[in-house]
Amino acid sequence: MNLINYYWYFKNAVSTQFCDDVIKFCKEKKEETALVDLGTYTKDKEGAMKKQIRDSNISWVEERWIYEAIFPFVLTANTNAGWNFNITWTEPFQFTKYKPGQFYNWHCDSDISPTKEGPGKGLIRKLSASLLLNSSSEFKGGAFEFDFKNKAYPKTNISVAKELSDKGDLIVFPSFVWHRVQPVTEGTRYSLVMWNQGKPYV
Repeated sequence: MNLINYYWYFKNAVSTQFCDDVIKFCKEKKEETALVDLGTYTKDKEGAMKKQIRDSNISWVEERWIYEAIFPFVLTANTNAGWNFNITWTEPFQFTKYKPGQFYNWHCDSDISPTKEGPGKGLIRKLSASLLLNSSSEFKGGAFEFDFKNKAYPKTNISVAKELSDKGDLIVFPSFVWHRVQPVTEGTRYSLVMWNQGKPYV
């Protein structure tokens, strides 16, 4: 799929107070180590592979007040960026905490195979959104980067999402676009991630 816009951003999409409220609320939720779907990797290689791909702490939230504040931006980006994807369901939000040394290496959020069960059965991830909950001045490292390579241009084409720097900044992008979060070296990086699903592309 050829894209004119690989992502769409909103500076200060939500208030600093909203971000503070989300962090406070999510810190009270059960925290767990982020998992990675390794597909066909054998069990003896799983531990090593996970550490190469992802190291972060997460919790899950489904509160309506959070959804209502963020989802309108997803719809606006879908139109303004010219994607016009059909979106029918939004997964629970993922609150992510990156402490020093933690990261998320290159990955894409979508899978060509539809979800097999649950509310998203028969759907695939189409649009991802990431909200920065604290300013980049509060931590070092942790840059959000894209790789705009595709079948037509397979060479690495890395771009830093510099627009994602202040508390309340939001980016929306097709879930098949490769991206990563560089290791945090000082402080803690907080973010909120949303995945929006729809029927598979025809």
